[in-house]
Amino acid sequence: MAVMVSLDPRYRPIPQLLDIAAFMAAETQDLLHERYGGYPTWSVDLNADPPQFRFESPERSATFRPHFVGSTSAHTGTWMWGWNNINRFPEPAVALAGTLRRIGTDLGDPDLTTPTLPLAGRDNLPNVLVAAAQAVVGEYAWYRAPTDDAGSAAWFVLAADPAEFTLGESKPHILGKAIINALSVGQIVDHRAALHHYAEQRGGITVTETRGANPAGPLTVVLSMAAGDLTVDFDDAGHISRTRNVLNRPEDLHR
Repeated sequence: MAVMVSLDPRYRPIPQLLDIAAFMAAETQDLLHERYGGYPTWSVDLNADPPQFRFESPERSATFRPHFVGSTSAHTGTWMWGWNNINRFPEPAVALAGTLRRIGTDLGDPDLTTPTLPLAGRDNLPNVLVAAAQAVVGEYAWYRAPTDDAGSAAWFVLAADPAEFTLGESKPHILGKAIINALSVGQIVDHRAALHHYAEQRGGITVTETRGANPAGPLTVVLSMAAGDLTVDFDDAGHISRTRNVLNRPEDLHR
């Protein structure tokens, strides 16, 4: 699988990938939960061509193309990469995980090249590694699929058919909520870069930066889109401190 992003070899790849994924993933996951959170069951077939993942309800099912990133074991307290492939899934099911391994080999990141990683003291590691995978493939839906009653799980990035699932038009209040959700997870390294990555991936957004009368003062970033503007204020440390939205169409508050 081709790498969809450009990474600076001077720095660790995972923090760069987290900044790329942060706001896209938060916005996408919120809509995924809104759309399919009420579906009572799920199923996955990694041996299908292509692999298939379904959310299922008595009325309908929604099909996605799953990328098996890895699994967590509550028994051993570890993460195992999908590329380790002890179940011998077909290559398309684990290709994304394999791409992360190659990135780790090229850029020297052992978290991407070690088959099994301990989770002790790193409870958020599965979310971090899934977010890195999302940035590489440019797909931002994901699902943690329980595999037993003890808390073990398989972790998937889900690629969607746009006819089934898509974000739709960018709206400032929705982005504002995504920013709050992403910041609460605490994975973003460069807040300013993360905003620019979001605008580039979403398209149709103009980014304007100002620092007021003091060129060295706190940054303000305005993201302008057809539905309105989102103003993002930064503190002296370069972290997002506040967001304010202005809607061009008040009816957009209903989503």
